[in-house]
Amino acid sequence: MEPAIRALLRENPRMPATVLAERVGWSGSPAWFREKVARVRPQYAPADPADRISYEPGDQAQCVLWFPEVRIPVGSSNPRVLPVSVMVSSHSRFIMARMTRDLLTGMWELIGTLGAAPRRLIWDNETEMGRRNCQWPLGSAHGRPVDVPAVGQ
Repeated sequence: MEPAIRALLRENPRMPATVLAERVGWSGSPAWFREKVARVRPQYAPADPADRISYEPGDQAQCVLWFPEVRIPVGSSNPRVLPVSVMVSSHSRFIMARMTRDLLTGMWELIGTLGAAPRRLIWDNETEMGRRNCQWPLGSAHGRPVDVPAVGQ
């Protein structure tokens, strides 16, 4: 019976277990049959398109801002929620994070951890950049223009 089930799954990997049971003439426990099919089905499932994406070293890094609920004393002022800049290298999945009051300085420090700038920085949830009364300049790093060297330069 298993060869018949495998042949049907080869043709249609998403065929429901109830239909498979009918086609192979299964008369036993439906729960037992579903369990056995669930073990075999992954061998015939099509490849997930997300699994085939690959990135070259230095191609891109994904960036996101995270706002933890912890309030931290900043200087002599009241405690604040400081954003955390997070960057993940798309090739190696290397994760870096830095808590900062200044968005661009934080990103520059994360890029410095890599040793060179990726070709592209992809921002996830970029609408977060203007929320929660963030206290950072968006056009410069502490008033200085930011110059980022490209990978290989």
